Amino acid sequence: MAAPLTVIRESFDVCLRTLGSPEVQGLLEEEFEVVLLSSFFSDCYLAVVHQLKVPFIYVSPLGLVGPQADLAGNPTFPSFCVAPVFTFEHPLTFTQRLVSAVGEVAASAIFRYGIGYVSDWKCRKSGLCPDDMPAVNEMRLNSSLVILNSVKNLETPVRPYVPGVIHAGGIHCREARPLPEVRYRRVLVNVFGSLRQRVLWKWDVDSMVDLPPNVRLGKWLPQQDILSHPKLRLFITHGGLLSTLESTYHGTPVLGIPVFGDQVGNMMEVQRQGWGRTLRWGEFDEELLRETIYSIMDNPKYQLYNVDVWATVTVLFCVLIYAIVRTFCFCIRRIRKLKRD
Repeated sequence: MAAPLTVIRESFDVCLRTLGSPEVQGLLEEEFEVVLLSSFFSDCYLAVVHQLKVPFIYVSPLGLVGPQADLAGNPTFPSFCVAPVFTFEHPLTFTQRLVSAVGEVAASAIFRYGIGYVSDWKCRKSGLCPDDMPAVNEMRLNSSLVILNSVKNLETPVRPYVPGVIHAGGIHCREARPLPEVRYRRVLVNVFGSLRQRVLWKWDVDSMVDLPPNVRLGKWLPQQDILSHPKLRLFITHGGLLSTLESTYHGTPVLGIPVFGDQVGNMMEVQRQGWGRTLRWGEFDEELLRETIYSIMDNPKYQLYNVDVWATVTVLFCVLIYAIVRTFCFCIRRIRKLKRD
């Protein structure tokens, strides 16, 4: 519980520091036709919308969860639309529906009466929100659209949406480009050094102590090009929705190690669908991590091109043809024998 509260508390100062920066204040002197805002922790930026006098669109990095539905004026059904922080499976029990409903009411109250009012007060106190600006909780409800990083057809179960909600999940996915002729393999933890595969890891530092020879670090990596590479065996991720969608698009087996927010729910859904597994930080050791990695890479359920299926079909077809030919030949021999008799 401490981590979400810390994020909420720090978000106020981060928003105000950004709003007060010369770069953002300079934008107020320019002309724009529309403003796109993140739907999370961006209340103070509504001051920009107010001063520019233009429409604005909310962009949600998640689906339409909890308080986000209020921004779009979309009905919510906690009886089956569960927040991703919960790991409930459908159909929900009475207790799970009770927890989901109470959790949604609590989250909406926190965002409206906690975050909304505090953001409004801090922004006006800092002088960055003009006195004639409507209340934050009022401006929140005036967006022209809400764009979701979600694919409607992949949502389970299906939920209703108002016309002002646009699904754009996967719009960033693209065909892969050839990888540079460089061996991109590095290690995440020491156990990777014991793997027979090469490992590639995005890391913000150029070096790592005792880096195994089968791994390589990279500050920036072409993730989608790597995910589609035919030799890739496994993608280890924190389980954000963007990476989850890219993994789905490219058909890549996943090991999720979620950290915060919707990541837990995303990876539980992946595990439920059977194309990945999840581990939680602090709940596994080297042996369990190694076993989980191999269990995913060696699991025949992740055969993307159904090689085993088509091989079986081919063998059965050949056996059928062989049986037909043998039966035909047998019948011909019997007919000839009867004619001779």
